[in-house]
Amino acid sequence: MSGYAFEIYIKIDGKPSYPAICVLVGGLTNLILDYVFIVIFHYGVRGAAVATGISQITSCTMLLFYIFFNAKHIKFKKLVKINSDKIFKIFKTGFSEFLTEISSGILILIYNLVILKKIGVLGVSIFGTISYITSFITMTMIGFSQGIQPVISYNLGKKNYKNLKDILKISIIFLGVLGIFSFIFISLFSEYIGKIFFKEQNMISYVKIVLRIYSLSYIFIGINIFVSAYLTAIKKVIYSALISFPRDILFNSILLLILPNIFGNKIIWIVSFLSEVLTIFICVYLLKKIKREGILS
Repeated sequence: MSGYAFEIYIKIDGKPSYPAICVLVGGLTNLILDYVFIVIFHYGVRGAAVATGISQITSCTMLLFYIFFNAKHIKFKKLVKINSDKIFKIFKTGFSEFLTEISSGILILIYNLVILKKIGVLGVSIFGTISYITSFITMTMIGFSQGIQPVISYNLGKKNYKNLKDILKISIIFLGVLGIFSFIFISLFSEYIGKIFFKEQNMISYVKIVLRIYSLSYIFIGINIFVSAYLTAIKKVIYSALISFPRDILFNSILLLILPNIFGNKIIWIVSFLSEVLTIFICVYLLKKIKREGILS
């Protein structure tokens, strides 16, 4: 957890590439030690846990080394007293991102429960495959959004509203194009993706159909994630939460509970897309609202 915070501080210090190197080193360390402890020494789950712990310590140590010896603008200082107002502001600012992080786990649980009840174990297996693909695409878009937040906050502090507007426009176009590319790529190679996870032809065919439906959500997912992060960066925390909570929990839960009873079980796979479309309308409304407030004028 500390390592994650240190990554953000170092990005703010002007070295966004260094945390990426630290994470990469940690990941490679984990991979190598997993092989050593599990395959060579046969330590099993305990070995995997030790490997993960060592890899996390390695990454965190590298991050701390930078902060202690190479940081230009951030330094540890002696804590004289706890400033409750600042702590509250930190919690308030990060609340929307907290919702985004915690909601993903809750959402997967809700999907699994509904799919298990409506379709069965077969459906849960299919959704597991979708979750792997979606996590990769989503993490890419979250990484972009979090990486650009310090730039947004910097321009807000400088009151450079033209740059804020340009960042918003360019980022939405980029993530929109990336979303369309992801949809097309997954649709074209859905059968090959199915073959990676399953050997049975009926499962591969099922994955192919489901992925082509579910991947529609990738078109809008990056835009929604970015707009939420953008609003957090310009200190519109409530606005950001009004995107995060409906998108991650509210819309999906309501649609999953209602639509399968009306249109059948196949509609489950398009619920995520419908949720993203509904969220887009919220994003448009809130962006127009902050424009009226003068930030994007």
